[in-house]
Amino acid sequence: MFGKKTEKQEKSALESEERVKEQEEPIAGESDSVAESETDSAAQEQQEVSETVDVAELQQALAAEQAARELAEKKSLELKEQLVRTMADFENFRKRQIRDREMMERHANERAMEDFLPIVDHLEMALSKTDEEAKKDPFVQGIQLIYTQFIDAFAKHGMTPIDAKGEKFDPQIHEALTQLPSADVPEGVVIDQFRRGWKIGDYLVRAAQVTVSSGAPAPETPSPEEPSSEAEGTDAQ
Repeated sequence: MFGKKTEKQEKSALESEERVKEQEEPIAGESDSVAESETDSAAQEQQEVSETVDVAELQQALAAEQAARELAEKKSLELKEQLVRTMADFENFRKRQIRDREMMERHANERAMEDFLPIVDHLEMALSKTDEEAKKDPFVQGIQLIYTQFIDAFAKHGMTPIDAKGEKFDPQIHEALTQLPSADVPEGVVIDQFRRGWKIGDYLVRAAQVTVSSGAPAPETPSPEEPSSEAEGTDAQ
């Protein structure tokens, strides 16, 4: 009677096993849920770390790009300033070359014109001494033509005469040879011109040789009266 389990006892044992299984199953499910939660948390942390690293790398890349841009702008500014200086130096060089060439041409013209000036002086002197009747002579007319050709050649090369007679004396362009009193010509004015002056532009090739007025002459002082001959005869008696 006691050696065999009754059907009721067997049924009760089965129910007990099922209750144990039911209690164990939620525990296993909870373990799986905890494991999944830990996995998700680790993945999220890894993603956050990765995002932090990406932001830092991006910031470094932006900083490097900004530094490269600033360096490029600085280089560009330096090249621009260098180009401006080079262009200014070239422009100064070009102007200096033009000025030097003009100066060389002017000096060459001056030397050539100076060699012809004595000839022109002699022609002027000869023509000034010729009266109106003699100017009708073909020979004199030929001299006048040669003189005119010289004057035209001077004008072609930029030479202009300096006629000083009647002008106020200017030591920059006049050479005073003498100074004379004059009742008609004010003081400091050229009375007469011995030799014509010449210039090229503002450059003086040769000064005009002139006589300058010193102003009106001083009034004459009356001389003491001499004794008359009658008085001398009386004294002799």
